[in-house]
Amino acid sequence: MADKYKKMYAGSGGPANFFGMIANLDENMGRLVKTLDETGLADNTILIFFHDNGGTAGVNFYNAGMRGRKTTYYEGGHRAFCTIRWPGGKLTNQPVEDLCEVQDLLPTCLELCGIEKPATAKFDGVSLAPVLRGTGAAKVPERTLMVQYGQNPAKFDCCVMRDKWRLVAGNELYDLRTDPGQKTNIADQKPEVVKQLRSDYEKWWSEVDPLLRDPVPITIGAKEENPVTLSSADWWNVYCDNMNNLRDGKEINSVWNIRPAESGQYEIALRRWPKEADAAITAPVPEFKAVDGGLPAGKALPIAKIRLKIDGVFDETKPVPADAKEIVFTTPLKAGTKSTMQSFCYDASGKELCGAYFAYVTRK
Repeated sequence: MADKYKKMYAGSGGPANFFGMIANLDENMGRLVKTLDETGLADNTILIFFHDNGGTAGVNFYNAGMRGRKTTYYEGGHRAFCTIRWPGGKLTNQPVEDLCEVQDLLPTCLELCGIEKPATAKFDGVSLAPVLRGTGAAKVPERTLMVQYGQNPAKFDCCVMRDKWRLVAGNELYDLRTDPGQKTNIADQKPEVVKQLRSDYEKWWSEVDPLLRDPVPITIGAKEENPVTLSSADWWNVYCDNMNNLRDGKEINSVWNIRPAESGQYEIALRRWPKEADAAITAPVPEFKAVDGGLPAGKALPIAKIRLKIDGVFDETKPVPADAKEIVFTTPLKAGTKSTMQSFCYDASGKELCGAYFAYVTRK
């Protein structure tokens, strides 16, 4: 990021880099809108701009008076703005104050674009197109929505939302119209509201809970994407999804849930480092220096053998030469067969160190 953005906030008492990044983003969004307008593309472009659920470092300084931060179930941990711009779509220039969710964007875009919903499709969200165009009801249909996340979510570890109400953790009730900062729990004053929201959640949970133990497999071997790159961020039910984890050689492992799109011979290349690093499996990597911050040097790992196991189909171990950047395995796989695939990195004594953090899967 250019120094001019950081200098805007130097001495402000806040994180100059963080606020400078926001200023840089604002400026580039302005450039994008200006380009769309000047090139005549604006009328045929739906521009959607929204952000992640809640903030991290920045909310220590400003979070619009909302309670909580990212990973919490208070409003400051999941509320996000969203703007939809489409000059050629004849959208009304009015804010939508009703409760909406990110799952509404897909059915909304389908309707705005005149794409018929597939007969078998089932959406969690609803189309906001009639409200955005002012051609239907003035309000989004009232409904109960849930916010729940985590690798092993527990029942009622959530926020249940309906209109102005927020039920947090199943027993804290807040009225956002009178208490936007969620300072006063009024659950004991509104037992009928708590009962209704808990009942709505129970129905939703009964449908969702079985799915938590049934992971959605990653499709491999499809003509639309071949090869497929898998990383430790795709592992089932563990956390190992950033380069600090990988550079530190995090001692963790899990499975990739896969399903071949077509039958055939598959080549699976296992790596400790991504291809872009161009580094040997056993080698360290140098410190990465960025304009702001960077990443620490990556540790060397004494990996002597790598094993690849595909549930009920394949299990093979190969030695790792000192200069090898990848170890390649080949096996036939049948289309549509849902399987678990796992890698294991061992030292010379046979001790498991971690999983191979990357797998490049190609149908030959």
